[in-house]
Amino acid sequence: MEGVKLNEVSMVLVLSTCTQLGALDHERWVHAYVERYKIRMMVTLGVALGDMYVEAKLHDESKLIQRCFDDSKDDDKGDDKKLKGKKCLYLESAIGGLAMNGFGQESLDLFYDIKREGVQPNGVTFISVLKGCNVVGLMEKGRKHFDSMMNVYGIDPRLKHYGLMVDMYSRAGHLEEALNFINSMPMKPMLVHGVLCFMLVECIKTKNSGELSKRNIVELEDKNDCAYVLKSMLPGCSVIEVDGEVHEFIVGDKSHPRYGEIELKLEEISKCLRLDGNVEKEDALSKHSEKVAIAFWLISLKGVPFRVVMNLRICWDCHNVAKLISKIFNKEIIVRDRNRFHHFKDGEYACKDYW
Repeated sequence: MEGVKLNEVSMVLVLSTCTQLGALDHERWVHAYVERYKIRMMVTLGVALGDMYVEAKLHDESKLIQRCFDDSKDDDKGDDKKLKGKKCLYLESAIGGLAMNGFGQESLDLFYDIKREGVQPNGVTFISVLKGCNVVGLMEKGRKHFDSMMNVYGIDPRLKHYGLMVDMYSRAGHLEEALNFINSMPMKPMLVHGVLCFMLVECIKTKNSGELSKRNIVELEDKNDCAYVLKSMLPGCSVIEVDGEVHEFIVGDKSHPRYGEIELKLEEISKCLRLDGNVEKEDALSKHSEKVAIAFWLISLKGVPFRVVMNLRICWDCHNVAKLISKIFNKEIIVRDRNRFHHFKDGEYACKDYW
């Protein structure tokens, strides 16, 4: 690749790959490269960089939006409509990023900013808005925004919107309301199964599966394997970046060259959890790929927050273990699972255990 000059399209692809791997150092290098070689800040590149800042918590939302917008506005001097469109794209991107990081109220504030700009929200915008309501438990406000889709903006809710509403009711413990909402959905039964999964996950997480989940599992069509997939325990995978190199850990895999050191650190973690009176949490840690990633991080990085990317949603037990480790070892832990980011520090979770 020597002598080849990368353009804005190449940068978007590289940045997307780095983001998926959670390779923050590489992401910073990409932005530095863009600035050094004055690569044109097209909308998709600006949005990708904006997502990076939100996910890494490197800037608050207003600085994030202003920086991306300022970088790109020189390309469109005199075209107010195009400038306005770009800025709103960055705002929409930040709404989703903030919601994914657990900053629900901040994401809603940005949504109101978009409306003040005179921009009509679309279906994608409302996905981020409902996520924002979801992560902080704003059930009534979420219902209000959901209803406004059709009543105010003439937008037909899609399956994703219904799923977020069901998830919102379920997280708040309103399982019967979630079920009633599912029954009112104008979709074919085969499509409803994905939404029902949201509710079943919350039942399992809160130890409240009982007759409610059993009753609805049997009501699903024969082709629906959702409930059984939930129980099948897919192999977990955790990815961490250390000194510019990406390390992948899979459940049961002991092939890492430093696995001997990792095992010693795992024993130390288990001992600390036992001394803290958490034998049950110790058992939970021993079954998942996060344990190896956490141990490897502790022996490799000093004074650097733990950033890991997972292919599955973090379970309730591992969520509690992460809190305990952040307290016992005085570390900051950032976990990106398949749904969102989770931030742990000093034994506390940023969203007060509402996730």
